[in-house]
Amino acid sequence: MNRKVLSISAILLGIILILGSCSKYEEGPAFSLRTKKARLAGDWQIEKMFVDGEEVDLTPDTDSLGFSLGLDVITFTFEKDGSGEISLNVMGFSLDMPYDWEFGDSKETLIITMSSTDGMSLDMGGGDSSMIPDNTEMTILRLTNDELWLEFDQEGTTSEIHFIGV
Repeated sequence: MNRKVLSISAILLGIILILGSCSKYEEGPAFSLRTKKARLAGDWQIEKMFVDGEEVDLTPDTDSLGFSLGLDVITFTFEKDGSGEISLNVMGFSLDMPYDWEFGDSKETLIITMSSTDGMSLDMGGGDSSMIPDNTEMTILRLTNDELWLEFDQEGTTSEIHFIGV
């Protein structure tokens, strides 16, 4: 009986070690039963943004009467068919921008292509870096059911965006 328990324990430990080292993404998860596409599909709001390691203040400014003067909410919607939409709430007005998305070859990167010819150039306070430049291949650092972390380089600046599922 004792050998049987040890054998089962050794097998379980081996499975845990193997699965723990199978993560595609730097920040995890180590294991998921949902496909990458299923985890990505849905609505995501920007929680934090870092430019060259420094967190960018995303708090909207307000005037003396308490009205918002800036970006209130940024929501990215990823559909399973490879389409999507960025919804911005700016000073009480909504702006929707459609895009197409796809995984890179190894599903370790994400490519967003804006549907308009202008692309998206929304400066989030990080200097010359825009929030999501058009046709940029972004590295997926973390992709869970409720967290998405993306990193991309643009003109010598490294940006990282943390999203939460909504």
